[in-house]
Amino acid sequence: MLVSIEGQDASGKSTLIKNLQLPYNRERLEHMGFVNPKFTKQPGDSELANRLRAIVLNVDVDIIEELSMMLISIYSNLTRIVVPALKDNRLVISDRFTYSTMVYQITGCEDTTKLDDALSLMCQYINMMPVNKPALTLIMNPDPSITLARQAKRGLINRLDANGIKQATLRHEAYKALYEHESIHNNIVYIDEEVSERDLVEIFFKALSDMDKESKLKEIFSFDRLLSIEDDLTDLTRTYLSNKQFEPA
Repeated sequence: MLVSIEGQDASGKSTLIKNLQLPYNRERLEHMGFVNPKFTKQPGDSELANRLRAIVLNVDVDIIEELSMMLISIYSNLTRIVVPALKDNRLVISDRFTYSTMVYQITGCEDTTKLDDALSLMCQYINMMPVNKPALTLIMNPDPSITLARQAKRGLINRLDANGIKQATLRHEAYKALYEHESIHNNIVYIDEEVSERDLVEIFFKALSDMDKESKLKEIFSFDRLLSIEDDLTDLTRTYLSNKQFEPA
């Protein structure tokens, strides 16, 4: 079964995943029947994926180049790490997955002339993946001022965060819109406030315990549903690029 933890950098997702790997919490997972869980991250946890991600973060590339490298990274990680673990009936917990790919790549496109091409490329690529929909998703989406302050404190600002509060606000709104779009279809838990590390762990275990077990088998989005999600995020991005919303106070 695949579980994803989605959100911007410094939203708390990586801290949650770190805490889930502590011996006590691994024992809790085992008591729930999830022996030897696999922890991974997107857009990549393979050697190829990490090399491509380094290029994207440090080299000035256009949206199509960036998206192509990100999608190759994701596919590499998926086929080399995620799918083999799922075939072994292991629980896979991923630091980001398909939802964050859509949020980051669509909201990161500042050239509206390339937005439709990027959307088409991403939708086709995600559609061909053997697994593209988690059985359970936690979206970590605190106020963007909080995530930016954490990033600055940790020295985590990179090229994708160059536009500061405006870009972070757009992503925040995109994750919110995605949750509103998908919550009726899927097992999604939305966390938009600061909570303690301990409480985050408890939220995770409650979500895992309460989830609709039938969704464990639903690991593929329909193509129409992918288009619907991405159209919503694209409309949000076009509004942002036209400077009608998301201006910082």
